[in-house]
Amino acid sequence: MLFSIIIPFRNEEIGLEECIKSALKNLTSETEIILIDDFSQDNSKKIAKKYLTNNIKLISNKKNLGVSKSRNKALKIAKGDYIVFLDADDSLSNNFTQILKKKIIKNDVDFCFLRSTNLLDKSIDYNEISKTFDNKVLNKNISSLIKNFYNFRSSVWNFVIKRKIIEDFEITFTDLKIYEDQVFITKIIGVSKKFLIIKEPVYLRKSRNLNSLGRAIGGIVAYSSLKLIKESIEILLISKDMNKYYKKFIISRMQFGIQEFMMNLPISEKKMIKKFIKYYEKNINFFKKLNKIKLEKNQFILQDKNIFTEKFFEKNLQKKLISLEKDIIKQCAQKNTNLIFYCANQLSKICLKICKKNNIPIHSIIDNNDYFFEKKILSVGVTNLKNLDIKFNTKIILNHLEKKIRKKLFKTLNLRNRLIKVEDGIWL
Repeated sequence: MLFSIIIPFRNEEIGLEECIKSALKNLTSETEIILIDDFSQDNSKKIAKKYLTNNIKLISNKKNLGVSKSRNKALKIAKGDYIVFLDADDSLSNNFTQILKKKIIKNDVDFCFLRSTNLLDKSIDYNEISKTFDNKVLNKNISSLIKNFYNFRSSVWNFVIKRKIIEDFEITFTDLKIYEDQVFITKIIGVSKKFLIIKEPVYLRKSRNLNSLGRAIGGIVAYSSLKLIKESIEILLISKDMNKYYKKFIISRMQFGIQEFMMNLPISEKKMIKKFIKYYEKNINFFKKLNKIKLEKNQFILQDKNIFTEKFFEKNLQKKLISLEKDIIKQCAQKNTNLIFYCANQLSKICLKICKKNNIPIHSIIDNNDYFFEKKILSVGVTNLKNLDIKFNTKIILNHLEKKIRKKLFKTLNLRNRLIKVEDGIWL
């Protein structure tokens, strides 16, 4: 068996059938498909059952275990020499296995790095690795090729991984509700010696679900971020013969965790705050090491690692939470003004939740993803630039400061002084 295609799902009835059909088009005697139903409450399982054959298996969780444990279950029964991770709302190109088979058999690599196509605008995503390396077999750590560590997406679907590597180094998914990819891929990158970058964009991405875990906010995100920080510190401590690029890559994952923890802290529930403290105390020997780790300069603003010192974390966490919330309110409390958020990302949802709690009205949310048009986030409608009804007393809170987006907004809306420039953590 050459390939095992692993597809975990929970309540994905809208896109699951299309996903499975794309995998079926790549099904041969050398390929198996492993579906994992994570206790869906819609028709997802019913859809999956229609396609079961000898080479298509279904694992049914008796309760919601999360994507990490679901993938680990699939890895235990996988027979393919190479593991393909496919998200239930995405799909594979019709020639996915055909392209990979030729290159994998010829080169015997530890993993293949995939290019993907964004089906929204048909653009190819290179994920911070230059196309000059396309179709080349490289005997080095892939971190040395990454142009910007902080923009690099550590998604498992970006990698087709040799099962022997996973088993020999006993790499499994850490039990995180989100960001489980970050830890898994960081470990894979650390132990792999030979890889190939596939030129053809064989993975097809969508972005339809506003309520997916990848867009979650609050305590669940902060808690997973806390675990990500601890796991990154542990990888940094145990890794041997580490080159400078891989070290920087690990630190970038750590800093991402700090950023997400701090950003979601203001809307974390009280019971989650208690979990933070309990987890911190259990792993305090790892968090103590954080003070000796030099963080890299990057676009992340929320880099107050002092929050993880023992005294601060135990006594002043609540104070930090309150101060962050006050700063967000200060940014958003604009009198006699229609407030519009751009775009439908985590920070907008966090600000929106705090604004609602403090009776600050929000007019709408703008997003350039047509899948989100006319949907709602916390009862606030999502529109696009084309359908936006701009008024004189309107201010836009801009959560992405990419030059392309900024120029488009200025040109389309003639905004000039109407932008309140907010990016992740700018309120600090």
